[in-house]
Amino acid sequence: MTPDQTRSYLEGEKHATRVASCAARLAALRLMKDARWWNRRRRGFMARALLAHADELERSAETDAVLAQAG
Repeated sequence: MTPDQTRSYLEGEKHATRVASCAARLAALRLMKDARWWNRRRRGFMARALLAHADELERSAETDAVLAQAG
């Protein structure tokens, strides 16, 4: 694999991770939007878990991008 191909692959992977992060954030918003008063607490827990996962995905994408540039 040439360096250009490797860089292209890593960029694609980073963008796919960001799309997955956005999808998780949208799912969290949808969970809370459709929540009724009796299930808002449980859905809130699930929404917070999705947001934490989205943050973790973005951090890993940033870390991978920095490591790829350094290496």
